[in-house]
Amino acid sequence: YIDANKVLITDTPVGNDSATDGYINGTDTTGKTVLTTTEWNSLNRSPLSFRVKVEAQEGIWVEEVLSINKMKYNSSGIWSPYRDQTKEILFVKMNKNEMNTRYNSSTMKSDLTYNNEGKVLSWYEKNSIDNSKYTQYIASDGITYINGESASAQFANMSSVEKIDFINLDTSNITDMSGMFINCSKLEQINFSEKFNTSNVTNMQSMFMGVSSITELTLSGFDTSKVENMAMMFANNSNLRTIYVSNLWNVDKVSVDMPIFGNNLALVGTTPNKTYSFDSSEPVNKTYAVIATDTTPGYLTDISLKPTN
Repeated sequence: YIDANKVLITDTPVGNDSATDGYINGTDTTGKTVLTTTEWNSLNRSPLSFRVKVEAQEGIWVEEVLSINKMKYNSSGIWSPYRDQTKEILFVKMNKNEMNTRYNSSTMKSDLTYNNEGKVLSWYEKNSIDNSKYTQYIASDGITYINGESASAQFANMSSVEKIDFINLDTSNITDMSGMFINCSKLEQINFSEKFNTSNVTNMQSMFMGVSSITELTLSGFDTSKVENMAMMFANNSNLRTIYVSNLWNVDKVSVDMPIFGNNLALVGTTPNKTYSFDSSEPVNKTYAVIATDTTPGYLTDISLKPTN
């Protein structure tokens, strides 16, 4: 463990440039210490900004958000050739021995570890249902975090993915989820665990736009109290019938002029006594982006009405 009050950050001097030393206390409410500084790029003397994250409790940070879909053949990384043959993506917690064994036996793999407190490993295996497709595992023996504040377009335009399980990914640091699943036309199932935390997210623009195969979204853990941008969040989901949310859902900060829906031909909001079907002649802004009640029309359904099976 590192005492945040005793971490020395130094801006490395180049030539006649002076060094700036300082102690930075960046401990946040989750116990994770965040330190920020700059250093000189030795090649062209341009400043290179970076963020250092030091864990003060259980947890492992992913190196960078984009590297989840990259295989590191070189320092810059290249897109995995299996990306458009991926059927499932699973963020899982796994016994260290099993994780290492499966990782080592894979021919397509990448170490996504951000620091030395544990491993975040990604690898591909043949999908158990469809042998022509792959399952991508992002595994660690602790909680996996994304380093940085953006998950924008993380899974955008994946042409074959049908299922994503966020079993073991903590997103509490994320502020931007814009376009996260945009145009994943074959995506039929997204499982959000309690670790999928949206309480700091301000941007969900086009988050589910063009996910045309999905019929149901369970967003009961989505705290949207800080979200300001929901533009086209659910647009072009032509088969989406039900969006389940809880009392954490809040559109107070979203502009009334911002379109949230569009071409949601199958979407309905239901109560025990009423059904509100999507109508393009009605407002497609936050007016209907609320939980339907017997007295208030809405295209969202209270999670308490979701069948238990």
